[in-house]
Amino acid sequence: PIPQVSETKQKPIIELVDQMLEAQKKLRKADFENDKKAIEKQIEIIDMKIDHLVFDLYGLNEEERKIVLDS
Repeated sequence: PIPQVSETKQKPIIELVDQMLEAQKKLRKADFENDKKAIEKQIEIIDMKIDHLVFDLYGLNEEERKIVLDS
């Protein structure tokens, strides 16, 4: 089931998704391998932040989070 979430809780996720979309655009336009690697690292960090916010929305404990991340 999809949880009903207030705008206050949605806002950080929306902001991170916007950052992710912008980073993806930068990655497609990057010419140099070093730039690509730095952007890929940024994307990885943003993705992890989104994951943790979603885990919080669903009330997952550490064991459940590990299961999701390991799958």
